[in-house]
Amino acid sequence: VGGLDGIARPQLMAYGGAWFSNHIGAHVAFGVARLQTTTWVEDVYVQRHWGVVRPAFDVRVALLPRTDPRPSPWVFLGAHIDLPSARDTSNGYDEDEELQANRTATLDRVRLGAIGGRIGFGADLALIPALHLGLQTAVDWQRSLFQTQDPSVATSWVAAEAALLLELHWV
Repeated sequence: VGGLDGIARPQLMAYGGAWFSNHIGAHVAFGVARLQTTTWVEDVYVQRHWGVVRPAFDVRVALLPRTDPRPSPWVFLGAHIDLPSARDTSNGYDEDEELQANRTATLDRVRLGAIGGRIGFGADLALIPALHLGLQTAVDWQRSLFQTQDPSVATSWVAAEAALLLELHWV
């Protein structure tokens, strides 16, 4: 579970948004990923989980009025945050093992937390008033939300993406 595994932001994704005027629009997306393992040995269990909740938004600016019958080009700027969750629990841990499990879970949360942004452009064409087909491309950037201690480490990445859009419009 993490920002690069394709679960918190899957390749096939639903989103919602609105054009507030002929030139300004916004859309939001929400991703959730969780992985959990539970191991039982007789009556002792060990349970670990890792999770990410990712809210994201984009602001779009149309370069032509949205009422124009030609393909509608737009540019966009967006941001997201990966809110991490991680735990390691057991009914068989002694105090030292519980402290170590808490440290490990904290390091996992540090690894999973991230912020990011993207900038790009796209265009869509109304096939019929309620159905639009579009393309978009973007440059995405993501940076770890937290820094580790001893040694202090922060990671970041930059990637390009392209998408085919099928949009339902309420008019």
